[in-house]
Amino acid sequence: MPERPNLYFGVLPDKYYDLSGAKIFRFNGEKLKSETIDVVHRTIINAVTSEIYESFPIKFDKKTRSENIAARASLPIFNLYDQELKNRCNWLILESKGKTGLVMEYLPRHQGNTIYYCYGASEPIKEFVKNVPLINASNENAQNGIKFVLNGLLFSKQTVNEMISPTDFTAGDSSQTTQIVMNSRNYHHPEKLTKISQSVRGSVGLHMRKLDIADAESVNQLSDTKISAERLSLGNHTGVFRDDKLIALVGGYPLKIIIDIESELFSIFISGDTKTDVNERGKGYATAARVALLDDYFKTPGNQLVVADANSFSINLTRSIGYRDVMPIIWLNYLAV
Repeated sequence: MPERPNLYFGVLPDKYYDLSGAKIFRFNGEKLKSETIDVVHRTIINAVTSEIYESFPIKFDKKTRSENIAARASLPIFNLYDQELKNRCNWLILESKGKTGLVMEYLPRHQGNTIYYCYGASEPIKEFVKNVPLINASNENAQNGIKFVLNGLLFSKQTVNEMISPTDFTAGDSSQTTQIVMNSRNYHHPEKLTKISQSVRGSVGLHMRKLDIADAESVNQLSDTKISAERLSLGNHTGVFRDDKLIALVGGYPLKIIIDIESELFSIFISGDTKTDVNERGKGYATAARVALLDDYFKTPGNQLVVADANSFSINLTRSIGYRDVMPIIWLNYLAV
């Protein structure tokens, strides 16, 4: 690694790795200046655009392709600008054989595995995976292990296992989700969901409303993932109550900026938080809250998308209301040796 790091489009990285197969520029999320944020933002779009073209060699219509790029880019762009999360993310820009990749290095709030969200063409991502022990050398979280989050169309658990050094890491558990996206044109209420929503609204002792700061204690008693009072104050979470007890919630996070994809502007809502009291599951309460949240979001005119990750239990439900698949996402854990 050279003593003086090279510039990347005029900005100075915190670390620079000149490897045999790639150049890697690392930017510390706690030190990002506005000009660096602009460069990372542009790189996210460029990397994801390359990834979508490589993942789908049969061309989509422009609208579908642009929505796929916007969906895939939504999480790193959200973390780049969000006040709560940006200090927990470092950014690694990868250059290999004329291709661009980007890795969002997410550092957990508490002690746990460092998560590497990987975006871009397969070639630079492969070089990153092969060299991750070097990149992790100064990362104290690496002693617990690491997790890769990868495009399941370009990578498999087997191919990643073959690239990982067995002297540094051993394979742990893995899982798969599906990234999904929906626009206002495709959103609809199947009869079954309409009945569920009406049933919850009409049941004695049940009521549904938006959550706010005053609900913070109830939310955090219900959810394993802590949701800050600031998040709740934005009005992006809906809860179902039995009398005064919160029994289910659904929420998400809107991008604070409009993103430009292939000269098309998108407003994006990332749907994420879902939780139901263990004694109230299977009754449709979270489904009713999700419908209410989406109804409210799509009231605002514009080119709007909702992006989410679905597991095998929720994929049929999400497809039934208008979501379509973007790509499979694989989550691979590796334990430090």
